[in-house]
Amino acid sequence: MLKSKPVHREFLTADELQKITQKQFTTDRLSQVRDFFLFSCYTRLSYADVQKLKLADLSIGVDGERWIFTYRKNRYTSSNTLASNSGQYP
Repeated sequence: MLKSKPVHREFLTADELQKITQKQFTTDRLSQVRDFFLFSCYTRLSYADVQKLKLADLSIGVDGERWIFTYRKNRYTSSNTLASNSGQYP
C-alpha cells in the first residue's frame, strides 16, 4: 500500500500575485511563462494539466459562466474550474 506524506504548501498573497501580473519582461517568452504561471495559480491546475488543455475542455456551465472541465493528470479525477475570472490574469 502506498503511503502519502502531508505536504505543507506556501501560497502567494494577492499582493504578490498582483506584482507578478504587473511585471514587464523584455522578451515575449518570459511574458508567456508569467501568464502560464498566473493561469495555473488562478485555476489551481498543475503545469501538466494546463499543458494538456484543449479548447474542447472549455464549456459554459449551468450558471452561464465559462468552466474548464478536465481530468487531473496525477490524480485521475475530474476537475471543474471556473474560467470566467479571466479579467484577473493577463
